[in-house]
Amino acid sequence: MSDKIRKTARTLRLTAAATYYTSKAARRSPASGGICVFFSGEKEQDAFLIEVMECLTSYEKAVDMTKSSHVIPKRRVPGLFQRAGRKNLSGAVAYDGALRELLSSGITLAVTKKPCATVAERFPGARAVSASSQAGRRALTQSRLILTSVPLPEAFVPASGQKVVSVFGKRLKKEAASPAAFPFDRRQRTFFHSQVILVPDQDTAAALAVIYGLRGIYRGKIVDTSSIGTADLSKGLLEDPDSLPSACSYPADRKRLLFYAGPLQRNGITSSLKNLLGFLPDDTDAYLCTLNLKDNVPYPDLTDFAITGLIDIRDLPSMTLTEMPAAIEYYVRKRDTPAVLKTIRRIFSRELTRVLPGITFDAVIHFDGYGRYMMGLMGRMAGKKTIFVHNDLVREIAQKGRQHLPSHREAYTTFDHIAVVSEALIGPTRALAGEGPDIRVVPNCHDFAGIRERAKLPISPDPDTDVTLTGWDTIDAFLAGHSLNLITIGRFSPEKNHAMILEAFERFRETHPGTGLTVIGGYGELYEETRARFTSSPAVGDLCLIRSISNPMPILSRCDLFILASSYEGQPMVLAEAGCLGIPAIAAATRGSREFMEKWDGTLVDCSVEGLLEGMEDFMAGKVHPVRMDYDHYNEDCLKAFLELVK
Repeated sequence: MSDKIRKTARTLRLTAAATYYTSKAARRSPASGGICVFFSGEKEQDAFLIEVMECLTSYEKAVDMTKSSHVIPKRRVPGLFQRAGRKNLSGAVAYDGALRELLSSGITLAVTKKPCATVAERFPGARAVSASSQAGRRALTQSRLILTSVPLPEAFVPASGQKVVSVFGKRLKKEAASPAAFPFDRRQRTFFHSQVILVPDQDTAAALAVIYGLRGIYRGKIVDTSSIGTADLSKGLLEDPDSLPSACSYPADRKRLLFYAGPLQRNGITSSLKNLLGFLPDDTDAYLCTLNLKDNVPYPDLTDFAITGLIDIRDLPSMTLTEMPAAIEYYVRKRDTPAVLKTIRRIFSRELTRVLPGITFDAVIHFDGYGRYMMGLMGRMAGKKTIFVHNDLVREIAQKGRQHLPSHREAYTTFDHIAVVSEALIGPTRALAGEGPDIRVVPNCHDFAGIRERAKLPISPDPDTDVTLTGWDTIDAFLAGHSLNLITIGRFSPEKNHAMILEAFERFRETHPGTGLTVIGGYGELYEETRARFTSSPAVGDLCLIRSISNPMPILSRCDLFILASSYEGQPMVLAEAGCLGIPAIAAATRGSREFMEKWDGTLVDCSVEGLLEGMEDFMAGKVHPVRMDYDHYNEDCLKAFLELVK
């Protein structure tokens, strides 16, 4: 099955599910049912969930025998809660009635992976159904209390009057927890919808909050069941979740920012975000939103990002069958009439409730500036909203034609600020956005000290690095085997003009033997074409083509001249990287590059083969030098401009 067919089938399934969960028939009486319990089929998780269920049912039975003393005999308390001992049950009769009513409405046991005969035996009066069946969906929409140890269906959003309690039975070690340990099992969204998360101990509570990105944004309670009595737990689950003690606390006076930076490929946008996150003030917490991160390969090590939490969601909006025609008009036919926009806004308002229920941030930053799903989602969020522009979108649309203009127009209308990374981008951005939006220049921060440290490391290709060399064993040998090394870094995309650089190099090499050219690129649509052009070049023995390497700085530091031939650039920070390593550079005199080189006393050449060749000869004549940036004050100015957006 092709990816297109698979995606279409998934779209139809999710659309059908969204239609069911939002229909009046399913929501007619959402609080009329009893308890719906989702079992995973995992031994550790299900054992803990069974004990939670026995806590409730045993408590209901124990009240009849202890009304006079209001004490549960220790033998009646399930094993998980033995440490709580004998607890006072004053006021038990008041909420015992709520429990009796809930139990009398029935218990539905929904199994996600395999039949659970043991569970059915423990609760003989319960009804066992498949979680994916019509009966399972009906129980999920109509039960007043949902206990689950698994992620709930993608399209599900709790109805009014429903309570969701997540039960996490795995024991986690607090010391091993980090946002980079995110398990990608879609459980995070269910946690966001839960008023209570039950865990077996304090360490698990602390680790869970970190691993699943809950710190500072989760609005419910993470409850350590080893430190609470059966009565208090039952009352909290049934009547007053706020009465339950939280195992995790978070300072209320911290500023919370949500960032989205696209698929986190190895490119300038990802590097710029990492740099910005590293410079944020100490009283600020950054949350990184990603889409389908498990399916996006490659992605950088998440430990490189100074983040408090990671939020990973699916990028397919949950729409109904009646909303799909408007979505087709908007996304396929690219029409944004008032009627279509009204439906699209309704879809994303509901989508926000589905993926980030009740979660707010002080500011949201669409740092990537491209992803149309996140444009729609962030546009419905509260807080200051900023969308970045890193490239000349007018030229990009004319050259590639891939951008979704209706999403850009909608974002430029609904976001508070448009942040362009250089003054050269104000004109083309204004051409798309119109005169109304607030456009500000916010240059990218740059980790110059970190670049210099990374340059000292040995050259180390990644497992997925593809290196094209002819006649050389390693990149080290290639660099050492040439008396002069030229280099360019940029994704394999038309505007980077790799073919132009190669043609200029072939002519330069005729009069300067012993010269090598290294091209480092990320993931782009022209890689295979560029590779074929390089391998068929008469200069193939002096060419090194590298696809995707996480640390190109040791290679850059060993080269003699950096070349940038882009037809357009937003803010060519790769020139700054070369400059801070003391590497001379030439750049084509095009929008973005011209502004940067004129500001920092760099060398500009014509955007042509002859222009690049002339720049190479000027370098040999000693006329080209590294850009002269004020590295001490540059980042201070960049950070100040960014903080003005989110204050």
